Amino acid sequence: RRRARLAPALLSLAALSLLLALGKNTPLFPWLYRRVPTFDMFQAPTRWNLWLEFALALLAGLAAERWRRPAGRALYWTRLATAGAFAVTLGAGLGWLLLRGNADLERLSTMARALAITGFWGLGAGLLTLFQPAERAPSGRRGAAFGLLAALWLGLDLLSAAWGLAPAVRLGFYRAPVQRAERLRARLPDDQRLFLPAQDEYRLKFGRFLRFDTFQPGEDWHAMRATLLPNLFLPEGIASANNFDPLLPGNYARWMDLLEDAPPHAQQWMLNRMSVGMVERVDARWPEGVRFDSWAGLPRARWAACGEIVPQEQAWERVSALARQGEAESAGGRVILSGAPPPAGRTCFPPGETSIQAEAESHQRLRFRVRAASPGWFILADVWYPGWQARVDGASVPLWQADALFRAVFLPAGEHEVEFTYRPWWRWSLVFSLAAAVLLWKPSPDSEGEP
Repeated sequence: RRRARLAPALLSLAALSLLLALGKNTPLFPWLYRRVPTFDMFQAPTRWNLWLEFALALLAGLAAERWRRPAGRALYWTRLATAGAFAVTLGAGLGWLLLRGNADLERLSTMARALAITGFWGLGAGLLTLFQPAERAPSGRRGAAFGLLAALWLGLDLLSAAWGLAPAVRLGFYRAPVQRAERLRARLPDDQRLFLPAQDEYRLKFGRFLRFDTFQPGEDWHAMRATLLPNLFLPEGIASANNFDPLLPGNYARWMDLLEDAPPHAQQWMLNRMSVGMVERVDARWPEGVRFDSWAGLPRARWAACGEIVPQEQAWERVSALARQGEAESAGGRVILSGAPPPAGRTCFPPGETSIQAEAESHQRLRFRVRAASPGWFILADVWYPGWQARVDGASVPLWQADALFRAVFLPAGEHEVEFTYRPWWRWSLVFSLAAAVLLWKPSPDSEGEP
């Protein structure tokens, strides 16, 4: 009875996750994106298919438990479906063999191949169903042989379905140095980043290498590495302002959307604050079809003498206004601050001599030595994200959101050690996981004796 109640719930979960995975193609995801707090931090709707796969796997298990040899009308339709699968396999397979190698009919050939494979696995499932041992005698050699054959057929089906979904290349593809990257690294300052505009990135990815009109690469994959597409620049040790990860922080995605739609003078203001030191452009006249233009952006770690504190909900509006104005960087600079308790006293100070030196850096810890002649704000042009904490001279201090995207701390005059440490709330996740495991492990009172 419990399993019978589980099937409708799994079907509902599968349908809901499929609707969410469609993203903006249905009104559901955009409505949740605009109205549910924190939902806008999720930038990859297709990831909801994980719940769909989970539900389908459990439904498949329930169906396998009820798998029986057909009788009556079910036997007639099973035989008919098996014969149809054989016809599809034979017809589509012959069509694929005849069309294979014809570049003009590549899509039709691929469709015929997919139909042939689908028919093949359907034929196997139909034969297994028809020759399944009778329910009254599931044990014995015949039952064991059937179970082994069914498991083997299922394993081959899963292996065939997953084959090629995660394409790979030899390690030499990443180990071989890119000569142009070495020259670029020599030109790009250590504290600045490479930036590739969204339109140029799209042209390189989908107009040149990952094209939609063919299933084969248009040219050698090494040419893709030479263009330093995100995130192929990682082996080269080049810092980039772009990110091609499927999941992105919400504030970073919002900044990039704002940057893409901004006028040129606003883009300049935003690129400067992203510590961009070079911009990549698509240009067929240059080697590998791209050129790299120098850009005089601000350093990754910088100083601002004046901080303008605004409420969290007004930070993006204020940053957008300053970007549209294209405000020039004044002596000492200023920064829009939000997300922490306002400090007592002044927030703007006379500009003075400042030196910033990076002392240590890892994925979860950064340390700087800062000397400042007057108080002000130390800004690190890295994405602000929950879990990052700041310490000044060993004491914990508020970590501000600078210009709605970056990190900032307030420093008094003098010499200080500033440390940023990433400490997510993994302890709570561990507690919740252990609690869930205890609840799942404990048997329910009404489970004993249930058929």
